[in-house]
Amino acid sequence: MCRLLETIKIKDGRICHLSWHQGRMDDAVRKLFKIGNKIQLSDMIKIPETANKGIWKCRMIYTTDVEIIEFEAYTPKIIQTLKLIEANDLDYSFKYANRNQINALFEKKGECDDILMVKNGLLTDTSFANICFFDGKSWITPKNPLLNGTCRQRLLHENTIIAKDIKVNDIKSFQGFQLINAMLGLQKNIFQTISKICK
Repeated sequence: MCRLLETIKIKDGRICHLSWHQGRMDDAVRKLFKIGNKIQLSDMIKIPETANKGIWKCRMIYTTDVEIIEFEAYTPKIIQTLKLIEANDLDYSFKYANRNQINALFEKKGECDDILMVKNGLLTDTSFANICFFDGKSWITPKNPLLNGTCRQRLLHENTIIAKDIKVNDIKSFQGFQLINAMLGLQKNIFQTISKICK
């Protein structure tokens, strides 16, 4: 039975965007294990006193039951440069705990900080986050990511970002990019310049 991972942001003792994480877990358990999900995050997550101030990451490993829940203080990764890497055979449609394939691709990043995976000629995700591109007016995210992250889902629902197919040759039409995931929200006026994506 494959193990799944959920990463949830805790801010000043409060669980952020709980319903989106619950929805993803419900969907994963139903599709992978063919049963209804009995895990209720609101009951399972007991925030320790140490996590009552600042930003913390709650990391949960689960199948049909929760195996591990752990908390750690969050320090954001500094990602400025991305290396384009082909990932045609990679399937990460669910947030699997086993990241061996992604880790192997990450080792090809060279001097860059992270990778930007390309599947069948279309941009997808970095090793740990979805990506959004700024065209001078709107924020665009790849239409078919490797993982449909909870932050991505929420921003699409709010019409904050737009989903479109993005080819490698389309990169030069954007001004910059920003990474998003459960720990990193979209900051509209901050982005890395597009020149920092390397072939």
